[in-house]
Amino acid sequence: MATKMRPACPQESYWFNTEYVNASSFDEDCLHLNLWTPSFHTDDAPRPVVVYLYGGGFQNGGNHLGIYDGSHFAALGDVVVVVPNYRVNVFGFLYVGTDDAPGNQGLWDQRLALLWVRENVRAFGGDPERVTLMGQSAGSISVGYHVISPLTRHLFQRAIMQSGTPFYKVEENRLTGPEKARRLAARLCGPHLLRRPMGHVVDCLRNQTTEKLLGAVKMVLGLKASSFIPISGDELLPSDPLVTMANGSARPVDLLIGVNENEGTYFLYKLYKTMGITDPFVMSNRQHVTIVKLLVNYALWEAPEDLIEGLLANVKEGTSTPDIVRHLADGIGDVAMRCPTLYFSQFMLRQQGSRVYHYEYGYRPQRATFWPAWMGVTHFDEFPFVWGYVFDRPELAAERDTQFSQLVIGLWSSFVRNG
Repeated sequence: MATKMRPACPQESYWFNTEYVNASSFDEDCLHLNLWTPSFHTDDAPRPVVVYLYGGGFQNGGNHLGIYDGSHFAALGDVVVVVPNYRVNVFGFLYVGTDDAPGNQGLWDQRLALLWVRENVRAFGGDPERVTLMGQSAGSISVGYHVISPLTRHLFQRAIMQSGTPFYKVEENRLTGPEKARRLAARLCGPHLLRRPMGHVVDCLRNQTTEKLLGAVKMVLGLKASSFIPISGDELLPSDPLVTMANGSARPVDLLIGVNENEGTYFLYKLYKTMGITDPFVMSNRQHVTIVKLLVNYALWEAPEDLIEGLLANVKEGTSTPDIVRHLADGIGDVAMRCPTLYFSQFMLRQQGSRVYHYEYGYRPQRATFWPAWMGVTHFDEFPFVWGYVFDRPELAAERDTQFSQLVIGLWSSFVRNG
């Protein structure tokens, strides 16, 4: 049994809010999990279990980050908390159309963690028959996949999905994955691999060091969030989630699902930063039209022009720039988060035996957050309060904030216990 945090799976260095996560802290030997349990005696009744899947767009993330310390949620919620690692980026979701790289490796890692919990959590005071699968952002998307997967949906009884649904572009990687692999191999081993059988491409990629492969990903594909993502068509996800849901195929589960009040501002901020824009309130109307097209196409892969125009329909000439930003952010939040969340909620309500609870999170902390004030209550803002991270950062939390965190943990853990 380990008593310290282990490295995350290989990925590029990145900024996580105000923390710089250096690639030197990553290791290919990464499929481990962290577990927190309240003190217990062998004759105690087993406690409910929460398995938490971190976000990061399937490109980064790891259970070694301090914000994923589950001790507060375990203690205040009186539950056993498990946070597994899973592979991300090219190592977790490379797909070439053959058994050499079948895709969804990261999702299979998550399933392996659920199997471990079923077989072992009783030794830590947990009840393997009362497991809640919980995630945020890409972690929430993953939870949605497992809810509808024929291979994993029997491994948990409840689900918590925060800001993410399974309607992520699973078909994009199936269509573009082999071409991405060829471009990487051509960069690393020569342009002749653009025309060679896929087995040669995979051999080239396998013979690279972690650092070289990640460097090629950055050079060839840039920092695009959807470079390597889940696919449909394997045993875990036999069909596109939209098709699966249209056929009514899902096991009933108790579901707590929701979004934050200003989800869309997060995606605007990221794009502004990429474009070198420091003040969104000094931009022209035309620049915002360009931005909304980029964002909607990101959310929907290929958005129809009438949808894009509809998002801008209420933006009149002379409208103040803050109002334009708000319209764009609301539209993006609706397309990427709010509407898919409502759709998934309605689908689960149709599964006989499911109980669905929907929330919208709008709490504004008394002290400063990581983001500019114009972003409101944006993507991920709920997590430090849901997970109890505010107790570790007193400079970010006034007394009212810690009291609110205790309230939210009580609500979430009540769902974990009772549905």
